Amino acid sequence: MGDSKKPGGAGGTIQSVQRALRIMEFIGRHPNGVSAQRVAHEFKLGRATAYNLLRTMVKERYVMHGEDGRFMLGTQVTQRYSDLTRSLSGPGDINGLVNRLVSETGYSVFLASMIDEKVTLVDVIEGKRSPHVEDLVVGFDEGAHATAFGKALLATLPEEKRLNYVGEYGMRPFTRNTVTDYPHLDYDLRVSSNRGVYLEMEQYRPDISCAAVLVPSLYQQRNPISIATAVPTEHMSRWKPLITKRLTRAAREMSVFVGR
Repeated sequence: MGDSKKPGGAGGTIQSVQRALRIMEFIGRHPNGVSAQRVAHEFKLGRATAYNLLRTMVKERYVMHGEDGRFMLGTQVTQRYSDLTRSLSGPGDINGLVNRLVSETGYSVFLASMIDEKVTLVDVIEGKRSPHVEDLVVGFDEGAHATAFGKALLATLPEEKRLNYVGEYGMRPFTRNTVTDYPHLDYDLRVSSNRGVYLEMEQYRPDISCAAVLVPSLYQQRNPISIATAVPTEHMSRWKPLITKRLTRAAREMSVFVGR
C-alpha cells in the first residue's frame, strides 16, 4: 500500500517524506554524524525502517555513510543549496549590476534575503578597497542585528516576528559598538527605515562599516532582498553620500529584474 497521509494541507501530507526531511535536519545538526540506532531511537522507528530510510537517502546522495558507520549529510544537499543561492541571487542582469557596483566603488557588495524568516546571505562579491571579512559567506547569518544587510531585512518583519528572531538567535556583542538590547535595535531600525538606508558603524568588525538598502519592489513581498557594501570606517565618513547613492541606484535597477 502507499504512504499514509496526514491531514493538514491540500490533499494531506506524505508522512514518509516528512520523516525523511526531519531525519536530514537531525543529521545536519550533528557535524560528526549519527548512527542508524540513534536515528531509530530519536524518531521512534524500528531499526529496519530507519536503515531503509537512510539507505534510500544514501542512494540519492542526500546522506553519506561514513566508514565509522555514522551517517552525515551528502553532496546533493550542497548542490540543492547552490541551486537555491543561484536562484536567489537572480538572473545574469542582477549579477551584472552587482559586478558593476563593485567595479565603480571598489568595495565589496553583499546580497541578502529573508528566507523562512531567516536572514540569508546569498551572494558576496569582494572589492579591492574593502577588508576581507571571513565570516560573511553565503549561508544563514546569525549576526543580523550587527550587519547593515541584516538590519534592513529585520526591518521588514512585523515586530512580534522580529522579537522571536532576536530571541532565537540572540544579540551577540561582536564589538563594543554592537547593539545588544532590543529597544535600541528597534529604534535604530525605525530611524533607518524612515531614511531608507541602514548603517552599522563597526558593529560587526572593528574598523569596518556597512551600508544597505532594500530592493524597492520586494519590500512587502515574501522574500525581501537587501544590497549592502562594506567599507573601511574612515572611508564611510567621507564617501557615505556617494556610497548610499550608488546602492540606491543599484537597488532600483535590480527591482526591474528580480520579478522576472
